[in-house]
This record gives sequence, C-alpha cells and structure tokens, in this order.
Amino acid sequence: MPKLFAHFASGHITLLFAVAWTPWLLWVEKRRLVSTAKKYYLLAGIILGMIALADVRWVAYAFIVWGAFSFYSSILCI
Repeated sequence: MPKLFAHFASGHITLLFAVAWTPWLLWVEKRRLVSTAKKYYLLAGIILGMIALADVRWVAYAFIVWGAFSFYSSILCI
C-alpha cells in the first residue's frame, strides 16, 4: 500500500485506476470459468480495454495476472 500511495501522491492517479480494475478482471474470469454464458468473454475484453484506457503501462501486468489466474483456476476447476 505505501507504493500505491506514493503513486497517488506523485500524480500517477491513472495507474491507480488501472490497478483498481484488475480485481474486476479476475472476478469476471472466475465467473467465466463457472458459467456457460458467453457474455463473460465480452465483459473480460471490456474490462481489459478499460485498463488500457486508464493506463496503458498496466495492461501487460494485468494480462499476465489474468493468464496466470485463468491457468491456475482451470487446473483447480473452481
């Protein structure tokens, strides 16, 4: 949390916005694995797009976290 507060204090508020969208991306991925609805594929893309619009520097990290979470969750079969 101190690093996030330092980004806030130094004016990198858009980075904090992008980081805040990441848990929503993981929640949608969890719902996509459990549900058979196709809307979660589109919703995950929309959230990833919102992360890119907030701060493009965070997209690569969000994509890595998303992929690792998806791989880990598919192995455990949530």
